[in-house]
Order: sequence, then C-alpha cells, then structure tokens
Amino acid sequence: MAQPRLFIQEKSMYKFSANIAPILDKSILDLGLYLWIWKPEEKSPHLGISLDGLYFSLKIANKQENIKVETILDFIERKKKSIIFVKLETFVELELIQGVFEKFNNCQTDACSCSAPLFDILVPGVKRALLFNLLDELGRGTKIQSIYEINLAEEFHGIPFYTKEDVQMNLLNLVY
Repeated sequence: MAQPRLFIQEKSMYKFSANIAPILDKSILDLGLYLWIWKPEEKSPHLGISLDGLYFSLKIANKQENIKVETILDFIERKKKSIIFVKLETFVELELIQGVFEKFNNCQTDACSCSAPLFDILVPGVKRALLFNLLDELGRGTKIQSIYEINLAEEFHGIPFYTKEDVQMNLLNLVY
C-alpha cells in the first residue's frame, strides 16, 4: 500500500497535503524535534533543525549550533520572517545532531547546502537532494507528526518548484 505524499506537485509548486496550523504556543518548540523551513514562499528556502529547544543550521558563511530556540524566535518576531515547522517523531539524540554539525563549517567551503546535515541526521543513507525529497522520505516513514507556521501569508499555496541549480545560484548570490 502506498504512503500518502506530504507534497503534491501542482504546476510550478509543491503543496502540503497536510494541514498547517498557526503556532499558538511557541513553547511547544522547547520539546521535540522540528524541521524549520524559512521563507517557504521562496524558491530554495533555508532549512534548520531544533531538538528540545536547541536550534542548528548550516549557513553560507557559518553555522548555528546549540542556539536557544527562544533567541531564534525573537529574531523571527523582530524581522517578521515566515517559517514552517515540521514536528517529527523524536528518533534522534542531541549528540547525533551535534556530531553531524561538527563535520561541517559552512555551505561555501563544504560545497553543499543547508539540507546536507539534515539528510545525514534525519534520513541517513539516503542521497542528499532537495527539501521535497527529505520531506517525502520522512513522510514515507510516517515520522511527521504535525506542521505549524509563523507569519505565513494567507495567500501561501505551496513551495515554488526549484532545482539543485536554483540552490547553487542562491548560494552564489549570497556570497557575492
């Protein structure tokens, strides 16, 4: 029996087939494992991960490790950033996340994207690819519990289709 897909490709975007609920109590991010999708309305959104209130993200020039979620939430509030949070079944330990992020310096020197450590953590052994591939893998294993959002526009219909080339172009634009 086929598993339902988390994403449905429609024209030039991927839509969520699951309900996205606004976060009413941000303290839920202090417990559990979450995939963070920054600016999901844009091609090639930025990704991060948090576990039990600690946030991690690989960026173009550096990385964020062991940052308190409340610090990141303050930034989101000030800058009005749109974020989707995918709550995952807690199946990893903090030491694993820290160990994987320890292997990376940044996207520029490691010739990868922000999704690279997330594939290594969440779906080890699966070839690194795009956000859609990661979410499909997680959905296939029914590891997704719920989806939340902050500052997502009412007219949000899905994540625009993008390719690996779009990711590389975005990274180049960030460097220059």
